[in-house]
Amino acid sequence: MEIEQKKRMAETKDQVMLMWNQNMQLMNMLAHSNNPDEVPLKQPHEYYPELFGEEVARMAEEAKVQSELEKHKVQMVGYMLRVNQLRKERGESSGGNDT
Repeated sequence: MEIEQKKRMAETKDQVMLMWNQNMQLMNMLAHSNNPDEVPLKQPHEYYPELFGEEVARMAEEAKVQSELEKHKVQMVGYMLRVNQLRKERGESSGGNDT
């Protein structure tokens, strides 16, 4: 009888935690809809990190790669602008057909 009661208590606690978590998610969505600039919308992996460990690691790696690509792009644009400026200063052609 005592074991059954403990089992029911554990199930009740699980249900309460599930409902509380759903409530927090709804509150986050509502707060985000009212203030999208101030309140970020949380993703499922933020609520359940133990379920999404591999996906979170993959997403972090993809974000890192994307950041590095953006940094490289900015560097290349800067390089292109410097080269073009030097070419203009030297009076070189822009590479178009000057015939």
